[in-house]
Amino acid sequence: LPIKGTLTANAQLNGTLQNPQGTGTLSITNGSAYNEPFTRLQASMNYTGVLIDLTQLHIEDGHSSVDLAASFRHPAGQFEEGQLEFHAKSNDIELSRIHVLADARPGLAGVVQLTADGAAILHHNAPISFSSLNANLDAHNLSRNGKSLGNLTTKATTRGQAIDFSLNSDIANSRIQGDGHLDLAAGYPIDAKLSFTGITWSRLSPLLAAAAQPFDA
Repeated sequence: LPIKGTLTANAQLNGTLQNPQGTGTLSITNGSAYNEPFTRLQASMNYTGVLIDLTQLHIEDGHSSVDLAASFRHPAGQFEEGQLEFHAKSNDIELSRIHVLADARPGLAGVVQLTADGAAILHHNAPISFSSLNANLDAHNLSRNGKSLGNLTTKATTRGQAIDFSLNSDIANSRIQGDGHLDLAAGYPIDAKLSFTGITWSRLSPLLAAAAQPFDA
C-alpha cells in the first residue's frame, strides 16, 4: 500500500485455524496515503471468523479530521458476501489541502463537512445492494483563484424502501435546487428533478476551468 509514516502497532491473535480471533491497533504519525499527507492516523479492529469490526479509524491533517467505523459480517471463510455497516463523520476539511483536488482544479478552495451512515449486503458475483443510506455533505465558502463561488448542500435520507435526496446551491450566484428518490429495489429505479436560475457562463467558468466564451447564457 502507498502509505508512509512512523508506525506503531499492536496485535493479539488466538483461537483456531477454523475459528481465528484477534484484535489490533495501529498508529501512524506524520505520514501520507496515496500522496495525501496526514499528521496522525489511528485504527482499532477486532476480528473473528465471521466478523471484521473496524471500531475506529481516525485521520487528522492539521485541524481537519475524519472518523470512520465499519463492520462486515460474513460466512466463515467467505469474504465476497455478507452484511456491511458503516458510519463516517468529518469536521471542516479544507479543500485546498486535498492534493488530488488541487491537481485537478488548481486554486479551488473552501470547506466541506460530511456525515454518512449506511448498511448494505454484498453478494457473490452480483452488485452490492444497499438497505439504508443517510448522508449530509455541506460545502461552503467555495472559491477559485480567490473568486467567490458560493455554497452547496446535499442530503440523502432513507425512508422505508427508498432514499430521498436533495441538493441546494448558490454556486456562481445562481439558485440550484434538486430533489428525488431512489428505490432500494432491483436496478435502483430513480425519479429526480433539477431546477436552476441565474446561471451564466462567465460566473460558472472559474469552477470548470473553462476558457472564456464569446457569449453568456
